[in-house]
Amino acid sequence: MLALVASALVGVTVNANDNNDRVELTGQVPSWATPASAAGQVSLTAPLGINVYLRSRDAAGASNLALSVSSPASADYQKFLTPEQYRARFAPTSDDVAAVSSWLRSQGLTVGSAPANNLYIPAGGTAAQVQAAFGTTLQRYTVNGESRQAPSKAVTVPRSVAGKILGVSGLATPRKNQPHVVAEPPPAGFRNAPPCSAYWAEKIATDKPQAYGAFQPVAPCGLIPAQLQGAYGVANAIQNGIDGRGVTVAITDAYAAPTILFDANTYASRHGE
Repeated sequence: MLALVASALVGVTVNANDNNDRVELTGQVPSWATPASAAGQVSLTAPLGINVYLRSRDAAGASNLALSVSSPASADYQKFLTPEQYRARFAPTSDDVAAVSSWLRSQGLTVGSAPANNLYIPAGGTAAQVQAAFGTTLQRYTVNGESRQAPSKAVTVPRSVAGKILGVSGLATPRKNQPHVVAEPPPAGFRNAPPCSAYWAEKIATDKPQAYGAFQPVAPCGLIPAQLQGAYGVANAIQNGIDGRGVTVAITDAYAAPTILFDANTYASRHGE
């Protein structure tokens, strides 16, 4: 998960802004947001939801740990941290969440609850409020015939919270996926054949040849909803009633299976959802 977030916000660094009271979050203006493709400012009254991502403590240490627990030559190989241990060492602190949340509220934005790992803070308001908070202007752009939104100039935050903020998602709209419909029969269901592990390294394949000088774990059987919710840090939100009811959910799949709705419902019913 940390790798995914890091790749999504790649290039986000902090630079001093001409205004000594604010700091620029670089990497927030996409390359396609050019004057030539500009198509006017967004509606200032339009609602806008964003996620403000916080900086991890000792990001270099977390990266080194991920490598060491995954390398067979390391003394830390397979010595994984529990979620609680990881958060205690590397997650943004509650004080970081409180400070950034307080600033967001001072800008008139509505602030939601951070996940258990304090990775990000959800917030929302009008486009005008978001623009004012981040010292930028949101424009519409026409890119390959598609209307998209993005900041037209640098995104900045107050120096008092700049060291706590990694980046902001939601200011720019991603490229829409083109519909891809193929009339094919349902694909074969994939599952790891038994024996398999309920979690990583629960079972060790001692009846198989050693690799890297040791017996290796049996592949996981698959993830259940509770595990996925924990991995993505949304368990607390679901417990507080933010569970997707009344929201349209799209399932992305490679084969446009005609039975995808039935399959998803069957999976949910068999795993307590």
